[in-house]
Amino acid sequence: MLRTWLTKPIKALFRAFGLRIAPLNPASCQSTMLAKELQSRGVDTVLDIGANVGQFATALRKAGFRGRIISFEPLSSAHQRLQCLARRDTKWIVHSRGAISDHLGKLTMKVSSNSVSSSILDILPAHTGAAPESSVVAHESCDCWSLDELVGQYLADGDRLFIKVDVQGAEWKVLDGARQTLSLTSGLLVEVSFVPLYDGQYLWRAIIDRLAAEGFELWRIDPAFTDLHSGRTLQADCAFFRACR
Repeated sequence: MLRTWLTKPIKALFRAFGLRIAPLNPASCQSTMLAKELQSRGVDTVLDIGANVGQFATALRKAGFRGRIISFEPLSSAHQRLQCLARRDTKWIVHSRGAISDHLGKLTMKVSSNSVSSSILDILPAHTGAAPESSVVAHESCDCWSLDELVGQYLADGDRLFIKVDVQGAEWKVLDGARQTLSLTSGLLVEVSFVPLYDGQYLWRAIIDRLAAEGFELWRIDPAFTDLHSGRTLQADCAFFRACR
């Protein structure tokens, strides 16, 4: 009876702010379900490409993943925050500042006001129209590498690998530079776009078809970016795993 007496006013308060209290459903939580699948497949190493300030790695840790996480981030301010956060975790490694792409060299990042929308590609009006805070406010030069060139620094024989790719339209370049690494990979989490948000990017169907040709099955889709004016989903996180043999 006491629980009901307390719950009703709390729910009413949340409704006044347009919010609703609902029971936690683990199946609706991307990181929880992903951590379970990584455990079931024996994955012990995650490459966090496009780490920003560690949102993905933090969520994966809270969901129970206890293996190694290696994060890559090209923006200087985000990389500094990422390093500070990772110091608390002995199994969380932050690579030197730079981007993962299809070659060894230099790149210029178009830095968005909100940081998370920053890309090596030019941002399109469809993106800034749905999220004005994604507008470019600066440019930053950084080193870049392909996964095939540097993954040997972190992998040993027998390691089970999972790759997360969140690079705002440049996913194809990451995959082009990871042809050998993909053969060692159990699964991927890739942010895909349903409409062009960056100039020259490959859209969802091309990425799904490419990974299918590499032997990966689409496992889960979670909306990542929605135009709140139209209600249209613009980006989603797609998880892929190799078919169980």
